[in-house]
Amino acid sequence: MLRPIAWNAVEAIIQGERLDDWAADFPDDGDVVIAGLLQRGGPERLEPIWGHHQIVECGSGVVIGGVGFFGAPEQGQTEIGYGVVPSRRGRGYATEAVRLLSSLGWKHGALEIIAKTDLDNRASQRVLEKAGFQLLAEDEQRTYYLRRPR
Repeated sequence: MLRPIAWNAVEAIIQGERLDDWAADFPDDGDVVIAGLLQRGGPERLEPIWGHHQIVECGSGVVIGGVGFFGAPEQGQTEIGYGVVPSRRGRGYATEAVRLLSSLGWKHGALEIIAKTDLDNRASQRVLEKAGFQLLAEDEQRTYYLRRPR
């Protein structure tokens, strides 16, 4: 399940505090980076659709990662990023989150979604491939894309 990140979660991550509904190893390094970016924008800049979302494990109700758009589409294209804490990796949560976020993007007008991975991050590349993304380019990173279904 996805839910837009709340301001109190951003503040807790920045301040090194913990919320009751977080997995023991949440936040991960990527979550801290995202929270820092969100903090600069302030609470009024949190975007319920084109912003960051927390990945919530349905069975336990705990936050296990994050997924989000890097902004509203420009000329129909937007970019996503995602991460799941180590204790929950390998269970399909990242793939499910990418699929859910992509569906949200389609409902709100995105035509194409891209995602980038480090060249050696095979796990992240498999997430994108399982979610239907195709390799677009490879240079310093691998860039994948997914077009809106017809």
